[in-house]
Amino acid sequence: MADIKQIQDSMKTTQEWVANRQAIHIARMTSAVDTLQNDIINLMAELNVNKGGKLGAARLNLKRLANVHKDVILAFEMDFNGAAKVVTDDFMRAQANIIAGYKDLDEAIKFSGADREMMNVLRDSSYKEYTLVGGQAQEKVVQSMYNSVLAGDTMADLTNEIRNTLTGVKAMNGRPLVNFARLYANDMIMNFHNDVNLTKGLSIGMDRFLYYGTIMSRSRDFCKRRVGQAYTKKQIDSWKGNWKGKRGDAWTFRGGWNCRHHWQPVRKKWLDKYDPIEMQNYFTETGQKIPKPVKAWS
Repeated sequence: MADIKQIQDSMKTTQEWVANRQAIHIARMTSAVDTLQNDIINLMAELNVNKGGKLGAARLNLKRLANVHKDVILAFEMDFNGAAKVVTDDFMRAQANIIAGYKDLDEAIKFSGADREMMNVLRDSSYKEYTLVGGQAQEKVVQSMYNSVLAGDTMADLTNEIRNTLTGVKAMNGRPLVNFARLYANDMIMNFHNDVNLTKGLSIGMDRFLYYGTIMSRSRDFCKRRVGQAYTKKQIDSWKGNWKGKRGDAWTFRGGWNCRHHWQPVRKKWLDKYDPIEMQNYFTETGQKIPKPVKAWS
């Protein structure tokens, strides 16, 4: 029977594995957006610019934009969607980590064809989210080009518009594509691992789910009140209210965007002598009062 040390060691291994993949994915998607931005700015060299730096000869530029438009679509497909495909395909590495995690708890699991099909569906769904946000940025870039040509704006102004859409310009408003790319790279592998891990736990009769992870001063109240506690799936599914940072259901998304916490499937009998405070060191180390926890159902 697994003890608290085995559970903590297994959770630590999972956290380290996910953190490693997050760092790799964030770096890849950040680089992809940078490359995309450079490629698009280079494509604009085809447009006619007068001595004053403005986009002149509107008719000529509109004809040239037809080709630039096609090349921009191709750049998004190659640079952004291509990187997203590599990142989401990497999700499948989670299988080996999950098997090892259950082995650390003296539990044997196997992945069936149905499990792998489920993983494929989750992976493809994540890839689609990337392409959707990339498509929105693509529309903004293309629209900026046409608007600037028709208005006779300067090439510098158009370049800033494109930079703002993709990597951000401090003097301009709006969330750039790179922000979404990094957020997705951080959250999606966490959510993928979480869903697959929980599915396998349920399949072998795990009856409790331990909420764990690092607590910091800026952690959400949702997480502070649950960290170190174990709940049934039915109770987790019952949390339908709103909380700061909420993205979706707590079963999949936990505390919401950028949540650092995980659900670890366990057996109730493993927790008979378990003190939840052991998972809440942050509060004792900083002298803070431990928030009133959400009581687990019997």
